[in-house]
Amino acid sequence: MFTRTLISRALIGLGSVVLVGGLASSGNSTNTAPTEKPAAVEINQTAEVPKPLVETKDLPIREDIPYETITQNDTNLDLGTKTTTQTGVVGVKETIYTVVYTDGTETSRAIKSVSTVKVPVNEVIHVGTKTYSAPPAKTDPTPKTSTESATPANQSTGSGYTNVDGDRIPSPTYSDSVPDGASAQCKDGTYSFSAHRQGTCSGHGGVGSWL
Repeated sequence: MFTRTLISRALIGLGSVVLVGGLASSGNSTNTAPTEKPAAVEINQTAEVPKPLVETKDLPIREDIPYETITQNDTNLDLGTKTTTQTGVVGVKETIYTVVYTDGTETSRAIKSVSTVKVPVNEVIHVGTKTYSAPPAKTDPTPKTSTESATPANQSTGSGYTNVDGDRIPSPTYSDSVPDGASAQCKDGTYSFSAHRQGTCSGHGGVGSWL
């Protein structure tokens, strides 16, 4: 049997009760120990900023290379005539750019290399320069000549000849003075009445002087 001893009722009046056997109850005692508060925990609330996505790519771009047109004169073509002797062909060049993208947006571009994929071929055009001159005037193929018969030295004759014009021409003759109608003096001293220089004084040593 458990025996509990009540110490004093007066103590109850004082607000304290003591239970024998190690059990005690508190009343209105002001000596109660204060309750401790938990320590504050520090929280790091700094947000991590995501890094931008940077990509580098090679971008090839092809462009046309125009050809040149070369004009050359050609004496075998009629004046003003044009003909294409070589057809022009457009060339191709390729430029490779190094392009930087940041989060999918292009931020820079630089030329990495330039190369010729296809060489252009120049166009060649010949321009005619050939001209035609007027045909020459027709002439009588038979040369007009006058033939004078030889007259022996110190002999004068009244004979004559008909020239190519159908005119009667006296034969060369000797004279102390220049006779009327004489055109030249022959080297043998005779005077010629030839109307054309070709054949004058033939048979008389040729022309000594023209009158």
